[in-house]
This record gives sequence, C-alpha cells and structure tokens, in this order.
Amino acid sequence: MKATIARFNSLYPFSTVELSDAADAVNYIYSGMVTIVQNATSLVGYAALDMISDPLDLFAQIHEALSTAEEFVKSTSTEVDKIRLISTGIADVLTDAFGILRSIVIDLEDSMSTFDSRLNMIDDINNVTPRNVFKVLNKFKLAKAIGILDAFKSKIEIVQGQVADLMSQITSSEHLMKSYTSQLTDAFSTLNAPLYRSYNAIMKSSDSFTSEIASTLTKLNTATVKFTDKIKTFTDDIIGANVANITAATSEFVNFYKYFLDTLLPNSQEKFEAVASWTTDSVQTAARDVLFNTYQTLDSAIRNLPPGSTCDTKYLTPLVKTLSTRIPSLSSCLSSLDSTAVANDQVVILKKLLKDRLYYTSLWTDAVTGVTSKSSSTIRRIALSKILAKTPSSNVDVHQPALAETYSIFAQLVSNFNSQQNRVTMCLTLKGVDYSALVISASNAYFACIKRA
Repeated sequence: MKATIARFNSLYPFSTVELSDAADAVNYIYSGMVTIVQNATSLVGYAALDMISDPLDLFAQIHEALSTAEEFVKSTSTEVDKIRLISTGIADVLTDAFGILRSIVIDLEDSMSTFDSRLNMIDDINNVTPRNVFKVLNKFKLAKAIGILDAFKSKIEIVQGQVADLMSQITSSEHLMKSYTSQLTDAFSTLNAPLYRSYNAIMKSSDSFTSEIASTLTKLNTATVKFTDKIKTFTDDIIGANVANITAATSEFVNFYKYFLDTLLPNSQEKFEAVASWTTDSVQTAARDVLFNTYQTLDSAIRNLPPGSTCDTKYLTPLVKTLSTRIPSLSSCLSSLDSTAVANDQVVILKKLLKDRLYYTSLWTDAVTGVTSKSSSTIRRIALSKILAKTPSSNVDVHQPALAETYSIFAQLVSNFNSQQNRVTMCLTLKGVDYSALVISASNAYFACIKRA
C-alpha cells in the first residue's frame, strides 16, 4: 500500500481542483488509518501480552490513543465530502464505515476504562501487569474486547479497500484529463501562427496607409515651397509688395489639408492597431470559451466515471478529437477581414485629394510662369489676380469639394473595418454554437451511458 500511495502522490498536483482535493482526502485518511487508528488498536492488543510496562502508564497511553482515534474518525467527514465529488458510492461506504469505526472506538474506550478500574481492585499494584488485568476480567468482558478488535480490523480493511479503489479511480481520471487537456491545448496553440500572420498583415497595411498619408504631405509641401520660393524672388511694387498676402492665402489653403492629414494619421494608426489586436483577441476568446465549456464538461464527466466504464472512450474521446481538429479552423473566420482592401479604398481618395491640391499649386505656378519683377504692371497685376483667385479660403466647402469629401476618409475607414469585423464575429459565433452543441450532445450521451453502466 505504501508503494501505491507513493506512486499516487507522484502525480500531484492533479489536473483539476476536485481531483487534487480528493487526493488530499486519500492521504489524510490513509495516514490516519495507518498511524492514529492502528496505533490505538495495537496498544490494546499489546496490553494483553505486556508483562513489563507499568499498567497505569500503559492504560493512560491507550486512553489517549483511543481519544485521538475518535477525533480522527470524527474529522473524516470533511474529507469524505471531497471524495463525494469524485465518487458518491465510495463516499457512502466510507461514511458508513467511519460511523461504525467511531462506535467501535467508543466501545473500546468503555472496555479499557473497565480494565483501568480493575487496577484499583488489586491490592499490590507493583506486581500487576497489563496481562494480569486481562486475567482478572471475566470472560464476557474479554470476549467483548476481542470481538471489538475483530470488528475494528474488518472496518479498517473496508476503508483501506475503498481508499485503494478511490486512488485507482482518481489515477484513471487524471490520466484521461491530462490526455484530453494536452490535445486541446495543442489545438489552441495552433492558432498562434495564423493570428501572428493576420496581425502582421494588418500592421503592414497600416504602415502602407500611413506612409501614403506622409507621402501626400511631402509632395504637397514640396510643390508649395517651390512656389513660395519663386514668389519671394519678386521685388516689384505689385507681386513683391503682396508676397505676405500671397503666402498667407496659399498657406491657409494648404493648412486645411495638412490639418486633416495630421488628424487622420494618428487616428488611422490607432484604428489599425485596434483591429489588429481585436483579431487576436476575438479568435482567442472564442477558442477559450470553447475550451472552458469543454473543460467543465470533461471535469464533471471524469469525476463521475465509474471504474471499468467504457463510456469515456465512446463519447469523451471522440469529442476531444473532433474539437482538437476544429478549434484551429476558428482562424479561418479572419478571411473576412481584408485590411489591405480597406486601406487601398481610402488611398484612392487620398490620391484624389492630393491631385486636387497639386492642381491648385500648378495654377499658382502657371500664373507667374514667365513673369518677373520687370514685366509690365498689367501682366503682374493679372498674375496677382490669378494667384489670389485660386485661393478662395472663405468658401472652402463650396470651392474645394475634394477637401470636404476627404474628411469622411477616417469615418469610411472605420465603417469598412466594422463591417468586416461584424462578419468575423458572426463566423466565430456560429462556429462557437456548433462546437457547444457538440459538447452538450457528447455530455448528454456520456451521462446516459454511465447511468446504464
């Protein structure tokens, strides 16, 4: 039994709290039976043969040992409750056995007190041995003590047998649970690669999109600076005198665009990052929900697995195998998410806006092409009118529709992502419902099976 207990304890900690608690109960009961209880009964048996020990000391030891044994037996109810979660049948047998053991201990205490009282009836206590005490007892009392010890031994054997059965059941359940959890954990880990690829693809799209935003700013800035540098070369009394006005007007014109892009850039990055994180979280959450429900079902099922039953191989093993092959398919739901397409749709609008802005700068440049500070005043006045006419800052919404339109870029980006995310969510939900149905069906069939066993 010691070797069996050692092998049993080598499995600790067990896969579930219930199995670990039951294992603790096994150790508590086994330890108490082989130490506290057997120590008490051994002392009683030894007293009948002892011709050396002081009777008062020995019977005091017996009384203390029996009191300790009674306390131990009383305390086993809490441990049996832990066992009940694993096996109601074994728990019932142990409850009955410990109830009888407590009665036996009380009977032994009663008999030992009778023996102890006999010591007071012997005149020369110095020449009395425990064996003498047994000899002066009437045959009825002696027979009762022997009968009690026989009953005690019988109940101890029952308890030890139940403990052995329980260890076997816990060990079998542990091996099954470890096997099942290992398969499911491996299945969950296969999601890492596709989720990693999806995350990187989205962030790559984010980098491309933000680079496009930065590129448009650079191109417009380059064109604007080139025009401004040219304007600053005028020193005449018409164009040169209005350099500040021209620069202010053109800057205001460009700043609408820059303000928009400066806002779009961080918001877009944040949205892409949020979607990238969401893809990983949503799939992993769906997988965890399936694993949690499956684990709960397996935990409950295995705790109720009768010894020798084949219900687990009929229903639980196929369930775990099926889920292990289907859980990785959760990542297929991400096929509905195309971050590149979302980004490209908005890049088209960005390029349209850039083209519109560059068109205005080209008009400014055309207005002063061939014009110098020495050109006629008429030519210079016409050039100035053209430049200022092409910067209607007071009517941006009316005269610059391309700019107004592009303020919807971020909103459209979010909307397109939301639409795709909704499809992913629907896919994950449907698969989750399908997997839950498998778990429920297998669970119902399993418990129906063990009821018939």
